[in-house]
Amino acid sequence: MDSRILRHADLAVYIVLGAVVSTIVRMALANLLTLWDMPALTAPFVLTTWPLLFAVHQRRIRASRSTLAAAPILCGACSQAFTPDQ
Repeated sequence: MDSRILRHADLAVYIVLGAVVSTIVRMALANLLTLWDMPALTAPFVLTTWPLLFAVHQRRIRASRSTLAAAPILCGACSQAFTPDQ
């Protein structure tokens, strides 16, 4: 399966997860803020979006580190193969 399709599937899962969590956070925050007669406005969306963005960012960093971990070995092997004998 193409990795681009998997990335888009992951994105769809994150969007659905964000929508569900944002709804739950909105209801909880609305109940909490009724004590002070304050509206929740965009706070639930912001409180949900930032952790999800951080999670996606950390996942991409880990994925790039795992793919870059093999790069020095390949580069080292290439540099040894193409160095002139002395």
